[in-house]
Amino acid sequence: MINSDSLTAVFKDQHIEEVVTTEKSVTQQTDSAWTGLRHDTLSKNEKAIYETIDKLLEMPKFQKLQRNLKFLAGGYREVGKFEIGPWFNWVSGNQWEGTRFRFDLGTTKKLMKNVYLHGYAAYGTRDKKMKGQVEAFWILQRAPKRIRLHFSYQNDVDNGISQVGEVSQDNIFSLAIRKPNVTRKFINVKDTRFEVFNELGKGFSTEWFVSHRQYLPLLNLPALDAFPVNKGTSLTNFELSLKLRFAYLERFIETDYNRYTLGTKYPIVELMLGKGISGVFNSAYNYTKYSLTIKDFMKISPYGTISYKVFGGKITGAMPFTNLENHPGNDLFYYGRNVYNLMNRFEYLSDQYAGVNVEHNIGSGIFRFIPVTRKLKWRQFWTVKALWGSLNNENNIINNKTGTFKTLNGMSYVEVGTGIDNILKVLRLDFIWRLSPAPSFAGTKSQFGIFGSFQFQF
Repeated sequence: MINSDSLTAVFKDQHIEEVVTTEKSVTQQTDSAWTGLRHDTLSKNEKAIYETIDKLLEMPKFQKLQRNLKFLAGGYREVGKFEIGPWFNWVSGNQWEGTRFRFDLGTTKKLMKNVYLHGYAAYGTRDKKMKGQVEAFWILQRAPKRIRLHFSYQNDVDNGISQVGEVSQDNIFSLAIRKPNVTRKFINVKDTRFEVFNELGKGFSTEWFVSHRQYLPLLNLPALDAFPVNKGTSLTNFELSLKLRFAYLERFIETDYNRYTLGTKYPIVELMLGKGISGVFNSAYNYTKYSLTIKDFMKISPYGTISYKVFGGKITGAMPFTNLENHPGNDLFYYGRNVYNLMNRFEYLSDQYAGVNVEHNIGSGIFRFIPVTRKLKWRQFWTVKALWGSLNNENNIINNKTGTFKTLNGMSYVEVGTGIDNILKVLRLDFIWRLSPAPSFAGTKSQFGIFGSFQFQF
């Protein structure tokens, strides 16, 4: 029976959706077991295809090609029970460190199945200082509810947060894709943290953070002695944080130690609560942080897809810029989905803020009417990013004695863009306009930028 409404009627009474998962044992059946499970025998051509694929996977040349492609695309290469990389962080350069050399070493599942150890060492030829990080992940439980511990110690120049699909500034391409005439700001961070991630089921998860951070401004930021304190050490804080997350029916791709979200058709909600405590390991500040984020990815056939993120937050307490909200800017011509691409790093400062990011991928759009672009399957999109923020009088006096930072008090930051996606299946080109406020940072008056990025399309 086909095209029957009987199943649809049954599922209408099912109010809670479930994700169907495949047991690992099913995919590990022997050839003889599959012979018994099939409803029909394999044809001569189908058997030949099986044999060809088996021979291809066992060929040394093909295995070498696999390793090389994985190294070029992902940046990592396994060497026995360890892995090295990413290769694009091995050499970079900036005006504070000079030529920067970095080497990472991590473990693989051949050494320990549920424990991942990683560390890197970096050295700058100009500042002549060693930096680095050591960290450990311990997966206590993978299924049915994931539990993970993470410990990390880092002492390095802050090069920006590297998220999935984005790049940090200490990579081999940074000199070529760095914006010209932008005054870069450098700060060193000593960060010790311990995290506990715990899935509760039905899409709920919690993540606890205990962190101790000590900052040292290096170049083009207010100096350490600009923030005197009565007790503790200046620009040092101890923080307890809790992240509550709800993502109903979220799907993941899981690797040996990490997993990457494939999203969900429902909105994802994240609530972050943080409390700074003075007097712990020379910490100097008491404060409270709240932030809320709601994001979603929706298909609106036949008009493509829309993704959005709405967020807001508030920080209470009189503090230096290191504990306030430094809105994420971009000093590179590599497009960042979660940053403001025509805003510089450390440009705007807030203690309460709200914003919205929207991206509408139209699909083929106008490209369907052009034979060449229709054949290339280019996709068209537009984006809008808006931000509102403010800084109270006390925090403005503490941080803006030299006018290093700007505030959005009474103003809206807005940038809009459009571009081409799915170029050769991996490239994306963004054309961004900054509508307000007019850029006033030193050395440039540009309100327009062209940004590139890489992402695999299917």
